[in-house]
Amino acid sequence: MLPQSPASKRPKVPWWNEDIGNRALNGSTATRLLTSKPSFSNSKIVSSRLNSRAGTVMPRECLQMIRLAKARVRSVRRMIPIVAVIALLAAALLGVLAPVATASPAAPHFGPSAIVDQPPAYTAGNPSLAIGSDGVAYIAFAGWAGPTTGTDIFFSKSVDGRTWKVPIRVNNDATANAQTNPSLALDRGNNISIAWVDSRTGNQDIWFSKSTNGGQSFSPNVLVNLVTTNAQTEVRIAIDPVDPMLIHAVWTDTRTAGNPDIYYANSTDGGVSFNPSSRVNNDAGAAEQGAPAIAVAPNRDVHVVWRDARIAGRGMDIYAARSTNHGASWIYPSNPVSDDTSNAAQQEPTIAVDAAGTIYVAWTDFRSGTTAADIYSARSTNAGVSFTANVKVNDDVGPAWQISPSVAANGGKIVIGWADMRTSGSTSWDIYASTSTDGLTWSANTKVNDESLASIQLTPSVAIDSAGDVFAAWLRPR
Repeated sequence: MLPQSPASKRPKVPWWNEDIGNRALNGSTATRLLTSKPSFSNSKIVSSRLNSRAGTVMPRECLQMIRLAKARVRSVRRMIPIVAVIALLAAALLGVLAPVATASPAAPHFGPSAIVDQPPAYTAGNPSLAIGSDGVAYIAFAGWAGPTTGTDIFFSKSVDGRTWKVPIRVNNDATANAQTNPSLALDRGNNISIAWVDSRTGNQDIWFSKSTNGGQSFSPNVLVNLVTTNAQTEVRIAIDPVDPMLIHAVWTDTRTAGNPDIYYANSTDGGVSFNPSSRVNNDAGAAEQGAPAIAVAPNRDVHVVWRDARIAGRGMDIYAARSTNHGASWIYPSNPVSDDTSNAAQQEPTIAVDAAGTIYVAWTDFRSGTTAADIYSARSTNAGVSFTANVKVNDDVGPAWQISPSVAANGGKIVIGWADMRTSGSTSWDIYASTSTDGLTWSANTKVNDESLASIQLTPSVAIDSAGDVFAAWLRPR
């Protein structure tokens, strides 16, 4: 996601237009930057791995993925590319990936990128990345498939982060209406679940499909939101760690006109059907809620975070809720996750839960008026009853924007990736990352993408495998 306008100028509808190249960006600097770039006509996905031999140069027109040592859309033809990265975090991003042809660098080293998307996906955007227990990288993205079907949802995977399967189309409609903003999740058997925003009926709804054969084929598409009044967008899904048939979904819902809320539904039959939805946010007013994210803890508690404007005189805050009964009811912390009490906005939350049940939340934060948007984080070690004091993750002190965070936790490591404008004037927007072993202190920020020309990298999606390898996917212009 890109930055939202100040609270005083916010519309009463979700600010994020799901149309890449035609977003409702409310006049922000990033918005003008995106819409002014004619080079966003095509894109490809690329992959790369840490400590690969130097000298490989990938074409600019690609979506990329890189591997580092242990250490959302209507139909358009102009889309931004995606990139991915893997990191081995042996000691705060100082580890290296063997075998190594030469001496290991003192700082994290990212190998050359590799293209992920290819026909029948002629462009790509909105990456959603997950790493299976088998070590395979799984990715879903929205891609332009031509005038007959328009923007569709595609799936691909890689066993090494370098070579990627030919993308498989997930949605099964025959219209040219757009499918966008996918969310991919894996169950313990590495079966693939994907939900997305779909306009096949002329309205924006949430649809779902599943693959039980490694992505060779996908099941008939299923409508998730049974109430289809107005628009449903910004979907995210997660799967129960014990029962793979239990699939959780959250999204932004405008069934009450002018009053976007967060809604939840689940499937108890593996995605064959979804149960009736219910509202997650508990405010009694007409405040705007949006941009939900979801994760399931090892004890099967469901955790949801979102941006929320319910407190008058304050900007957007980050709110949280948890359910101990599969979404039948929700429990709320006494305070928002974000602890800023000014009128600055906090938005774009992302959430992860590690094997110990610790919850990590990161978001875009405007509290520091002199340094533009930053990335902040907090953690909870008491199942979401309360959250720690907020910590700034990015380490630059200039007036550069940091936006669109993505967080992952696995193997005792936490990583946050985000889009960063600190090198504006040389490489423009880049992808940066930071890691932590406790969610309280963060490593020196590391540039992830290997782009040396002025271009824009945006909307990263990160993941960590059981060996501690960190993967990231993002958009890169052609």
